[in-house]
Amino acid sequence: MEIPQLTVTLAGGTNTGKTTFMHGMYARLSAGFHDYFLYTIDPDDDVDLQEAWERLLDTGDVPRGGQAPQEYAFRFARQLTPLLDMTWTDFRGGAAYESGRKADAQPDIEQWKEHLPKTDSLYVVLDGEALGTWVKEGAEEGANFSSGRMGPARLSQIIRAAHAGRTAAGNPPPSIVLLITKMDMLSVASGMSTAKAFKTATLNMRKLLSPLFEQGMTTLVCPVQIGTFKRSQTENGRVDPSLIRPQYLHVPICFSLWYYLTETLRAQEQQLVGAQVRLTVSQEMLAELRSKSLLLGKRKKILSAEASALAQQAEKSAIEDGINTRQTQADQMMATFENFPVIKDGKIYMNWPEDNS
Repeated sequence: MEIPQLTVTLAGGTNTGKTTFMHGMYARLSAGFHDYFLYTIDPDDDVDLQEAWERLLDTGDVPRGGQAPQEYAFRFARQLTPLLDMTWTDFRGGAAYESGRKADAQPDIEQWKEHLPKTDSLYVVLDGEALGTWVKEGAEEGANFSSGRMGPARLSQIIRAAHAGRTAAGNPPPSIVLLITKMDMLSVASGMSTAKAFKTATLNMRKLLSPLFEQGMTTLVCPVQIGTFKRSQTENGRVDPSLIRPQYLHVPICFSLWYYLTETLRAQEQQLVGAQVRLTVSQEMLAELRSKSLLLGKRKKILSAEASALAQQAEKSAIEDGINTRQTQADQMMATFENFPVIKDGKIYMNWPEDNS
């Protein structure tokens, strides 16, 4: 059975924590989450990612992205059974907001433009400090908001481009993760508890990123952190390792898989309808043949019709088994983010606990 492919893209400005999040996510899931594991197809990528995370834990050196896009091929598996292959490309922040027309334009700008419409799951990265400041200043529409040199207009354009690329190819819209990095800075910048600042930001998000509220869009709003550093900048690219306390790093990818599984379920349910129709036709043909008393070659035709009906029944059973398996997997993935806000078809579904900080 061919392993499904998923393209994940992180869209965020400079120094918003995209690369560090990816390293933390991999460290969390490569160690296993329930029966689920994430690993790299290329063993050398695994070594590089693990070594970078170990340096962070030992010396506080924060993983940094390079000038050129870094592509990783991940495989998501349950125990030893592969579920999904993911292409994950880490672009530098400037690739998403710089112009490709300038004489000194970097080549990754054009690579970004070509890559974005192919996205299956888009992670829109907002810096927690920038978001906390926006909340403190009243969470107003049209405010001078900037997350790593990217404002609402540019972020909204990225969301629309990813949506257009998917739908133009006849696919459902991409899943969206609104990834709020540096969660520890939300309370520092807003002057509120983390829970209150996060809830205020989410409830007012339409003022900042209105495309997330369009019909057909499904977005998880997820705060993440590497540690409780409570500072906007690192010192010479380092943090205090004793303050490293990762939170929620595994949640976004579980949401991406859940969304993929639910879209697959819709397709399988349509296949099941077709299989049931074909089975019904075969059974009716078989019953008609059996009812005829005088029919040349009756036995041969009945055997052929019986074989056809059995094949149709086997096809229907296989689709039903697939639906049951996918539904179980989807339910398991949903359990990881059921307390996180989801924006779907313009409505916010929120169950974020008030005392979560």
